[in-house]
This record gives sequence, structure tokens and C-alpha cells, in this order.
Amino acid sequence: MRRICGIIGLDRPANRFYTPPVAQGHAIHNQVMPWLTPFRFGGHIRLRRSDMKLNELRDNDGATKKRKRVGRGPGSGTGKTAGRGIKGQKSRSGVAIKGYEGGQMPIYQRLPKRGFNKPNRKKFAVVNLGLIQKFVDDGKLDAAQPITEDVLVASGLVRRKLDGVRVLAKGDITTKLMLDVTGASRTAIEAVEKAGGSLTVTTAQASE
Repeated sequence: MRRICGIIGLDRPANRFYTPPVAQGHAIHNQVMPWLTPFRFGGHIRLRRSDMKLNELRDNDGATKKRKRVGRGPGSGTGKTAGRGIKGQKSRSGVAIKGYEGGQMPIYQRLPKRGFNKPNRKKFAVVNLGLIQKFVDDGKLDAAQPITEDVLVASGLVRRKLDGVRVLAKGDITTKLMLDVTGASRTAIEAVEKAGGSLTVTTAQASE
């Protein structure tokens, strides 16, 4: 024990209690590598501990909130009438009191209707020229081959075609490309042709 205490830089304890071999693990290890002693926990023996424990894992304060359970006895404070009081319209079920304005025409009926939702409308996947140029620079699109809608989906630029792919002119295009898509803006067509490429639209004419 005296030799071990001398190696790890500790004075011999005043009380000569028995020290179990488990607590002498670092001391025995330092006998093999004594040069490591000054750098290990300041020369003191430190028991192994874990910085994270499963029983201590929990959400941050305010991250979760317990659901308000009503009608569960008088001790909860929201039993019997469940916080609705005694009788009256607000204590009944199936009442939309927030949309009632005392009998006058409510706001959602006073305001006029405008427009309509086309039942057979088409939904296009929108792609910008700047993003196409980025995929060409990264090698995900081959500028020497025609770029169709299936090629755009295969490269990951478009997740799904929907009713077709529509190209818009946001961003710059500097590579000569041959694009074949369902729709495109007139500015996008002019930008592709200015770079020396071509943009073919399968619809009757390019939309604005």
C-alpha cells in the first residue's frame, strides 16, 4: 500500500483501513505506465461513472403538457360538471357559440363569395433553371443528353411529375441544354435559348 500511494502521488492515509482491490485499479495501471500518473485525474483515483443515465432522460421544461382530464371526481377540480358550470347553453354539447352573433347575420355569411376551385385543375411540379444548372454542375444531369421529365425524376431534382413539370426562370443557366417538359414560362424559354440550348414544351403554347 505504501508503494502504491507513493507511485500515484498520494500520502499514506492516517487511518489504516483496508482498501479493496477495485479502488486500486488505477494505481496498478500506473505501475505499468508511471509517466501517465500526473495526467490522470490530477493523480487522484476517480471511480468510473456514466455521464448519461436512462432513468434521467426527460423532455425540456415546457416541452410537454399533460392533457386536461375532466369528469374524474371532485378531487381533481374538474369533476361533476367538468368545468362547464350548471345548466345553460354553454354546458350543452353540439353548440357552436363562437359563430353566433346574437341573431344578426354572422360575419361568415355577410362576406361575399369570390372565385371558385376548378374541379379538373392540373397540378405541376415546378423546377427553376438555377436548380437545373446546379444539378448539371454536380454531375447529376448529363447536359449532352436530352433532359426529359423522367430524367429529372431519376436524378432526384423532381420528386414526382404530377400532371407534368413546369420550368421557371429563377436562377441563371449557362450550360447548353435540351429540355423537354410539359410547361415553361416564356422567360425560361428565352434564357435557355440564350445559353444555346432548346426548351420544348409539349402543351399548345408556353404560358406566361
